[in-house]
Amino acid sequence: MALKIKVTNPGGYSINLKQAVLRSSVDMGFAVLAVTAKIIAISHANPEEFLSAGWMERIEYILPLYPSRYDLVTIGTNVWVWGEFFVLLLNKRKRAVHDFIAGTVVINREYEEQGAQLRGK
Repeated sequence: MALKIKVTNPGGYSINLKQAVLRSSVDMGFAVLAVTAKIIAISHANPEEFLSAGWMERIEYILPLYPSRYDLVTIGTNVWVWGEFFVLLLNKRKRAVHDFIAGTVVINREYEEQGAQLRGK
């Protein structure tokens, strides 16, 4: 709302719950994997040592405790984010991969209002 943009169907109608979930599904998947890895790392930590450390020391302490395959999550997240960026730059309507997955477009609210005025006339 602050950026005056709106996510809609290509026809300009509001999106439904399924489209909203699809649009965020990959990001939610990576977030679940990251939180799971952090929980595993913290569960392997020594509670006294972990809790007595400052927040930066805690991060440094648990990094080696992450599951060995967590690097794949980091790589996957980076590939996803950069892929979104490149796809966004390479198409006319500036749609990212998550927009293609959900069948949505992002529009500027000013143009939406102008279009509504034109349709009303």
